[in-house]
Amino acid sequence: MGGDLVALEVFESLQGGTDLNGDGDASDVVVHVYDARTDVVTNLGVAGWARPVADDNLVFFVVSEDRHGATDLNSDSDTEDWVLHFY
Repeated sequence: MGGDLVALEVFESLQGGTDLNGDGDASDVVVHVYDARTDVVTNLGVAGWARPVADDNLVFFVVSEDRHGATDLNSDSDTEDWVLHFY
C-alpha cells in the first residue's frame, strides 16, 4: 500500500477459474490496483510475479513473459524474461 493505491494479487483459480489476463488459462495471479480516492479496483490484465509494491501513487510489479501468454514484452526476441512494470 502506498499513497492512495493498494496493490492486490488476484488468483484466477479463486475467481471461479476466470481468465483475468486474457492469456487463455486460469492459473495466473493477476495484478489489480485499488484507488482509495475513487473507490475503484482496476484489473491491470497482467500476470504479476512476486508481490506488487505501492509507493506514493505508483505501483511496481514484475511480469513473467512466459506466464503472460509467452509474449515478448521487452522486444528482445524471446519470451523468457521478467519485466518490471509500473502503474
